[in-house]
Parts: sequence; structure tokens; C-alpha cells
Amino acid sequence: RADIKPVLLCRRKSIPATWWRCYACGRPAPAAKVRWSARCPSSTKILARFPQFLPILFRGFKRDLRGEGVTARLDELTFHEIPVFSYFGGQLSCNFNAKIIRSARQKLGQPLTELEEAAIECVLELSRRPDLCYRMDLRPGDIQLVNNYTILHGRSAYSDYPDEARKRCLMRFWANSRAGRNLAPEFTDRYNTGPGQGVAVGDGARYMF
Repeated sequence: RADIKPVLLCRRKSIPATWWRCYACGRPAPAAKVRWSARCPSSTKILARFPQFLPILFRGFKRDLRGEGVTARLDELTFHEIPVFSYFGGQLSCNFNAKIIRSARQKLGQPLTELEEAAIECVLELSRRPDLCYRMDLRPGDIQLVNNYTILHGRSAYSDYPDEARKRCLMRFWANSRAGRNLAPEFTDRYNTGPGQGVAVGDGARYMF
């Protein structure tokens, strides 16, 4: 498609903030399943049932960059709090990763408050609800393409095959849309590389997929 622009890691100092994320399955892991969940229905459910969480989620949290920031240090966090939900230019967007929110607070030595922890658990619970999510298994040759700001995605735990020839092989790439949605600058600076940018290319990343 003409409106999707591939990102080549070798030609940029950072990977642009992701509009689209693609997984291409070469060999699946046994019993592993991926999960999609629409983000906007999640925020609607929170507004209806748990309005006390919305100020926290729209304010956001600092994130653990896990070596993917400009310093490539494992103790680097985002310079500012990144919203979970962001309403900008007439559109609602979401970016959520409970693991890096919690590990950032651990590195700061500042435990989450009871209300903050409850807000995070609320988003997790809603994203796993059968009526709000879709589960599938990736098979050889399958490609999954999702918008990173409208869909929550995850996978189940799995144990890989001991045989090297059968081990999980999953290729991944990011693509930006030339005509993407409007996003607030503070929402898109998630790696200390500037608004609209993304993962700093280097040897420091310790991200486990």
C-alpha cells in the first residue's frame, strides 16, 4: 500500500514511533497464542465503571526503556510520564505496557500507589475479557498486522521445542503511515528520542520478545 512506509533499521538513528506492527510466522511455538484487544472499548468500559482511574491513565507513567533509549543504559527511563490514553486532534489513542511501567517504578524506588496499581490491573483485566479480545494461533506463513495505537496485543506463555530445527521463528517489523492519526508530542516521545521518533538503534536493547 502506498500509505504504509517500511522502516529500515540500518538507515536511521532511531525507529519512528510505530503506527503498525507486523509479525511474520516462520515456525510457531507449541501452544502459543496471540491476543488482540480493541483499546477504545476498554477506555469506554473504564469510564462507565471506574471513572476514578481515568485521571491516572490519561496522566500516565514513566516507562522503563530497557536499553532502548538514547543512552542504551539499562537504568534509563523516559524523561516524562507517558499517557496510557491520549485524546488529541479528535482521536483517542492508547499505548500500554504494564511490565515496563512497573519496572520503571522499581528502578525509581517509588512503588505504585494502591490506586495506580488498581488502574493498571483494570486495563489488563479488560484487555483479556473474552467479549473484548480475539485470540489466535500463528501458523507458518501467517502475517499479523496491527495498529499500535488502537489495538492492545500480547501472547500467551509457551515452552519452546528443544530441537533447534523446530524452535519458534517469528520475524517482526514496524511501519509508519504517511497519513497516520494525530498524536500528542508527549505521547509519541516514548524513547527519549523526540516526538514521533522511537527506539534508538544500538547495541543496548535488552528487549525479550
